[in-house]
Amino acid sequence: VPTIHPCVIRMTLINNALPSIAGLFSNAHLDSDTFRSELVELRLRGNKIRTLDADIIRRLTNLTLLDAGKNDLKDVPHVMGYLPRLRRAPLDGNPIRVIRTPLLTDTAALKVFLRKRGPPPSGPGYLAGEGDGTSTSGGSGAKAPLPTNSQASSLVKSALVGTFTLDLRGKRLDALPEEIKNELNSNSTNGDDGGTVGGRIKKLDVSKNSLKDLEDWLSIMPALVAVDASQNQIKSLPSCIGDVRLAELLIARNDLPP
Repeated sequence: VPTIHPCVIRMTLINNALPSIAGLFSNAHLDSDTFRSELVELRLRGNKIRTLDADIIRRLTNLTLLDAGKNDLKDVPHVMGYLPRLRRAPLDGNPIRVIRTPLLTDTAALKVFLRKRGPPPSGPGYLAGEGDGTSTSGGSGAKAPLPTNSQASSLVKSALVGTFTLDLRGKRLDALPEEIKNELNSNSTNGDDGGTVGGRIKKLDVSKNSLKDLEDWLSIMPALVAVDASQNQIKSLPSCIGDVRLAELLIARNDLPP
């Protein structure tokens, strides 16, 4: 497999007789636990792939489509079940016997099954494990514990690599946590403009929470170009929305008035 730049968004390797996906990312990137690829689509159908390397799969937190149909797979790594954005992962045409056939074309059910087989990978940006009381499958339920300062720092630091995405999807938040706010307000060490850390964040995912508004979020991250605030309890758009140059705002399934 050719080694690709981490900014590649779509990759099609259909019908190339590839035996594996080893080498997709450089060793330098794989040596970094915080590295995440920007790949959104990876098409591997019609090769001779026998295994999907778990250390590569776990880097694909932005992936929405992974087509590995018609290969020689006998199983898939459980970490695939923790990829938060993965919506389609057809596995038809593989000699898989350890996963029930209906799951091979039902990605949502497959992900639940895989999460039951093992714990989530280390680091932020993944779905929670099944039955651990912190599932990100929805915005309801008891309020989650506030992140510690070290957890907030880790979440924000992970947003300063790759796609500059702050991923707080399904954290059962009803407001911007003070600990994360402090991290975003801290001075950037980038050295280019002397701005804040929040000023470097480009994408924000706060979907599947219990947020009532986005005012604090947008004002502290003025460089945002994409926000996913779907499935919250937002009743109105923030007054500062005209000051942010958003190219994408996802706000479906909220409480906006008709």
